[in-house]
Amino acid sequence: MPGGSDTAAFIKLSITPLMEHINALTLTIAECSSEVIIHSLILDYYESAAFLVSQNSLQTKIQVIIPPPELVHIILFSSSLSNISRLCSILTIYKDTLKAHVDKVPNRYKKDVLNSFNGYIMDICNLVWRMKAFSTEQNALGCLVCCCPVAVLFHLAHYLEAKL
Repeated sequence: MPGGSDTAAFIKLSITPLMEHINALTLTIAECSSEVIIHSLILDYYESAAFLVSQNSLQTKIQVIIPPPELVHIILFSSSLSNISRLCSILTIYKDTLKAHVDKVPNRYKKDVLNSFNGYIMDICNLVWRMKAFSTEQNALGCLVCCCPVAVLFHLAHYLEAKL
């Protein structure tokens, strides 16, 4: 790896695009397989990526590439509590790291990226603690209900009402 001032250029030209590419691949893999072990392997990558971007020495050099919202929600609705717990841990690291990056390099991230990330956190809170999984209240993505046909949402709402 190059030394000195070339490190930032090396990261910008190689590591960041690689992380963006892996983001796309992990989403495709998760969409093709709902196996717990596959989700676990995807989370292995994100734990490593979270560790990498959280390093103080790299915070001004590397950009945080957050997981795609669809991937977060696929794992969030998986059958493995362990994977859900790991996902929450990863998102916590990303949240702290994004805050540190924004403090060190203001205007590095677009407001919509930060709002989208905060939406993940709100969706988890709404799903786990508030029993409002599909709520699109302030900052929440509603577990991506925007991608869901209205008829499906109607049936889900009636199903949930019947169960409560």
